[in-house]
Amino acid sequence: MKKNSFLTVILRSLIIIGLILSVCLILYFTPLPNHYPQSCSRPCHELDWPMICRIKLTLERFQTLGNPCKGCPGNISDCYINGCITVDGQSKGILTVNRQFPGPTLEVCQYDIVLVDIVNRIPGQSFGVHWRGQSQSETPFMDGVPMITQCPIPSLTTFQYKFRASEPGTHIWQVNTGEEYLDTLFGPLIVKKPYSKEINKNYYDTDDKKNVVVIHTWNPLKNNFLYEDDASKTKLLINGKTQENDVPPFVFNVTAGKRHRFRVIYVGSEPEKNCQIRFSIDEHKFFVIGFDGKSIQPEMVTSVKLFPGERFDFVLSANQKMASYSMKATPVQCLNLLSTSALIQYEGNEKKNFVNVFNNNDLSSFPEFFEISTSFDEDCKSDEFSRICIQNIRSYEKIPKELAIEKPDFKYYLIIDSTMSTNHNIGMKETVRIKQINNLTMLLPSSPLVSQSYQISPDSFCDENFIPEKCKKNLVENFPCECVHVVKIPLNSVVELVLVNKDESDHVFHLHGYSFRIVGISKVPTFVATKEQIKQFDDVNKQIFRNFNYPVVKDTLALSSGYLYVIRFKADNPGYWLFDEENSSHFSKGLSLVFKVGRESDFPNVPDNFPKCGDWIGPEFFFA
Repeated sequence: MKKNSFLTVILRSLIIIGLILSVCLILYFTPLPNHYPQSCSRPCHELDWPMICRIKLTLERFQTLGNPCKGCPGNISDCYINGCITVDGQSKGILTVNRQFPGPTLEVCQYDIVLVDIVNRIPGQSFGVHWRGQSQSETPFMDGVPMITQCPIPSLTTFQYKFRASEPGTHIWQVNTGEEYLDTLFGPLIVKKPYSKEINKNYYDTDDKKNVVVIHTWNPLKNNFLYEDDASKTKLLINGKTQENDVPPFVFNVTAGKRHRFRVIYVGSEPEKNCQIRFSIDEHKFFVIGFDGKSIQPEMVTSVKLFPGERFDFVLSANQKMASYSMKATPVQCLNLLSTSALIQYEGNEKKNFVNVFNNNDLSSFPEFFEISTSFDEDCKSDEFSRICIQNIRSYEKIPKELAIEKPDFKYYLIIDSTMSTNHNIGMKETVRIKQINNLTMLLPSSPLVSQSYQISPDSFCDENFIPEKCKKNLVENFPCECVHVVKIPLNSVVELVLVNKDESDHVFHLHGYSFRIVGISKVPTFVATKEQIKQFDDVNKQIFRNFNYPVVKDTLALSSGYLYVIRFKADNPGYWLFDEENSSHFSKGLSLVFKVGRESDFPNVPDNFPKCGDWIGPEFFFA
């Protein structure tokens, strides 16, 4: 009996010792964080607790080539002083964020809690700030769309955004408004994964915050009254600079022999136009590893074509001779948009050979042409140049089985076009071209949908099945049907949107709250004009092929004129989500709609003290 008890004690002791040794071995071989960061811009680790990242962004007027620039451009070194905004070498008033242009890069780790105080010091202007790429699944009231998710932030007030950075990748924060005047207020939003979870980590050695490339437009004569007749030259900038009037370009320093990850963001365009650009680096090929924050199967290219609102990540191998090389951004079609360049400078090459901005927009400047394009057009069918177009970009993520079903739960056709309407308020023309989706022009509500939908008159809403009485009269008098265009989608349904661009212009659309998979692209035949004919072309004739073989995942999509696109996503994020045109002048003229996913009882609760706005009619009274 005693012998059995003794053996039992020995056995238990061995088990305990074995467990302790196992735990010690696991801890020993588990890579633990070896730092205690004071900043949210830090190496990310899967065992780290999320940080609370507090940021203050002050939006105010400033001056290019102002006092901080001292002797710039006469003294080149002064042009690199913090606070010196050179742009194109002309002195001009400008709107800035924290007196930077573009605004500061916000870098956090996935699942960090982001608290941003927006201080509006711009007189007479109100707006929201949108966090492109973030689903806002817990906080739909923080999406930053005026009159959809919140009241505009009034001048000389502060509004605090608070959300979880759940979606990793290269994203943008930007002022959301219909005013082109405010289009300069934006900056990068970089949400990093732990290095061990980066699927393309073996392709690069460094991922530096300094290697963020923001390509954006600049019009030296721009104000908030520009319309489509304005023919002033708009310029492309890289990180707020272009090489004109003796001011130097932006310089990216790279280490020879290293593989550097770059993140590229393209923001803004000309009035009334979505200008596609071509991005390239002299004498270098590079690996493209992601679009719109989502990883793709890497492609080696010499150039990338993209539209406003799109982002991509690439890896540059610094394997050429020690020198400086031009990083170029060139318009593809827009004749009034001027090219720009920055410098890639190998460390150790102390002599800065600033090269002149080239202004050659044709394909002959790329003798061995091989590019990747985020759009689809007739060139994609040509064998003249080697090209990877949007339908051939492959995601690393296999499409979920529920999204690959033959018949989605919710299928909806959106026809984008325009019509000429009697003009009573814009310019001097008798008629004006009005943009429409399904013959409806979006009119923002009088109160935010997310927080005050109960205050909006039911007669203000519309969709293809309900046309307000006011619109029936407008259509007779050749006025557009302006209404709050809301499409209701059942929660957790598999959604397929068929987007048909029958307008004469290319359009770029961004879906808030979701990313989607592009599963189909087709040329729209000339004989297909109405929605019923498109349904016949698709459902009956089966002329639109669906690709479920690792389709690319995006949140922004360029719709080429005359083409049809099919996208899919699962509607698992309840809320009111805007689907809007990227060009602010198009958005302000009604080229958007709102998807209402689920019922309002499914939505996360809006904070009790959330700001309210809307119509106000005072009490009835008589003056004494």
